[in-house]
Amino acid sequence: MQRVIAAYRSFLSAVVPERHMVRGFIARHLGNQDAAGLCLDIGAGTAPFAGALRQALPRSRYVAIDRIPSEPVDLIADATSLPLPTGSASFACFFQVLSHVPDMAGALAEVRRVLAPDGQILIVYPFLIPECRSRDLWRWTMPGMERLLDEAGFDIVAHEPQGGILSWLTGTLAVLPGSLLIAHRTGWRSGRGPIDSLRLGLALLLSLPFHLLGFAAWGLDRMLDRKPVFYIGAMVLARRRHGSA
Repeated sequence: MQRVIAAYRSFLSAVVPERHMVRGFIARHLGNQDAAGLCLDIGAGTAPFAGALRQALPRSRYVAIDRIPSEPVDLIADATSLPLPTGSASFACFFQVLSHVPDMAGALAEVRRVLAPDGQILIVYPFLIPECRSRDLWRWTMPGMERLLDEAGFDIVAHEPQGGILSWLTGTLAVLPGSLLIAHRTGWRSGRGPIDSLRLGLALLLSLPFHLLGFAAWGLDRMLDRKPVFYIGAMVLARRRHGSA
């Protein structure tokens, strides 16, 4: 079963356009930094971007944090109560996680506490995507996210949308097989029995054409609309502001 899970994760890493968008954002905006300290992947889950973060921040110590134990997780903790010293981290990130956190302001305040001066936060967040079944609570426009970060004491460094209307269409079609075939009782922590494996394999097979079409859609969206008003989500990098409460 572990082989099936590993193959599933590798498949997603290779064929889901959003994974490539995020890795590209990390390489563009973090690749020239020489920050030391902790790199906190909060709500890491399966830690799909651990490799990209380690490559971009080689002097930082990567720490995968989640509320539920799993193989990639280094530290069991809640986003609003991190058992780490004040100012001990140089970087923190939420990859499609903040939308599941009931106390967004508390989570951002806690991240700000553990970040050193000039520490940075990366948030990948949803806007126009199907609702997740893992207690999905929030959606943000890009101006809305910028306001949220400003109120939390962060200054925007870089902010980029993910895709456009064509990316939304192919992405929605790609998630339909999984929504219909996989019993997402607890999100990605679904059942691991033989029937689950068969359903997972069939869902992957049916979604593959739409994932591949998503790369063409992504390129066309960028060509047709440089600053889209219709986007599936976005990626934002912000710096801890000095002197904020």
